[in-house]
Amino acid sequence: MILPECTLFPHGALPLRIFEEHYKDMLEEALQEVPMIAIACCKEDPTGLPELDAASVGTAGLIRACVRDDERGGQLILHGVIRVRFLEWLDEKSFPYARIEPVINVDPPNDSAEHRLRDRVNRFTQKLPDEVGQLFRSFIDKCDDPHIFADLVCHHLLQDPVQRQELLEMELTEQRLLTLSEMLTT
Repeated sequence: MILPECTLFPHGALPLRIFEEHYKDMLEEALQEVPMIAIACCKEDPTGLPELDAASVGTAGLIRACVRDDERGGQLILHGVIRVRFLEWLDEKSFPYARIEPVINVDPPNDSAEHRLRDRVNRFTQKLPDEVGQLFRSFIDKCDDPHIFADLVCHHLLQDPVQRQELLEMELTEQRLLTLSEMLTT
């Protein structure tokens, strides 16, 4: 799916309502074959008008729940699984369809970058209502993988769609951790 201002991170969840005919076809195929859908953020040109193409990196997600309606559409929850690079958009289906490749995190990030982000998250979440901040911190504290930690923080704490896409496209986790730390200070 190509959606404006929409970025799904691995390990995040995205609720979707499917109502357009071409996306109804996509949902039908996904539910009959492999229950996965890739999300791509729609690019914008300098005038702010959406282009017909998508960002080069998105996320493949697993359909975790789906409630169908009588019109073949429905509502679903997509769970982000892995970053993907869109290699080529193909014309063979009624919905956006692409050849993709996985984008694998292989860089071992510096421990200090992760500790810096954890410190920023703790300060940031202290601005939240006590129960919400404590719950989020306890959730994040259980995550001991820096790649997943960065993605969870991006998914849950960043609102700006441009920043979200920028972080999704960053190849190095350490760069993502450091950039996210800076974003949470503003």
